[in-house]
Amino acid sequence: YNSIYSEMLVCWQEYVQNSYYDVSCRTIDSNDFSLNSVFKIADVNLANQINPFVIASITGDYLIVWQDSRNYSGSVAPNDDVYLQQLSNGEFVFDMNGIPVCNAVFSQTYPQIELYDESDNSYVVFWNDLRSSGKADLVNIYAQSISLNQCEPGDLNADNIVNVIDVVALVSIVLNPGLPSNSDLCSGDFNSDSIINVIDIVALVN
Repeated sequence: YNSIYSEMLVCWQEYVQNSYYDVSCRTIDSNDFSLNSVFKIADVNLANQINPFVIASITGDYLIVWQDSRNYSGSVAPNDDVYLQQLSNGEFVFDMNGIPVCNAVFSQTYPQIELYDESDNSYVVFWNDLRSSGKADLVNIYAQSISLNQCEPGDLNADNIVNVIDVVALVSIVLNPGLPSNSDLCSGDFNSDSIINVIDIVALVN
């Protein structure tokens, strides 16, 4: 449940064409329970994406983790990995099909994610991990933290340089209607009023 946008995000593993599983999602308006369009989070050919887990961040973004077999080499031992995607204002933060959280040897399964540090907007991903297995399956618990909205003030294109390109990007956000992304707010909202406007442009130019 996302209290900022008054909606819920539901994700599930979906058996496609009697072949492999993908991860699909859709949002549900919590006011009238209307359903928005289904969209794919992970759709890798000849690989399974299963066991998705979703959490809404304190800033309104969604984090989705799942178990993924795209790196399976066909050996006897299974080799699933943990992948992650972040949704901000309905847009993927990472490339389609997400990024690996852990791709160690043997399988990482049943990932989950929870709030880790509210002040830093940090989260912890944890999962069952078989990397210690040999002749017997030895299941351990591993974890990885992830922090959202870490940015450099004024660096809107995240190239580690603040220059006229960032000014142009900030002007474009002001001139185009719609909500700015959380990353734009992080780097472009100089006076922390949750609005990007001409005041922030002046601050960036200065």
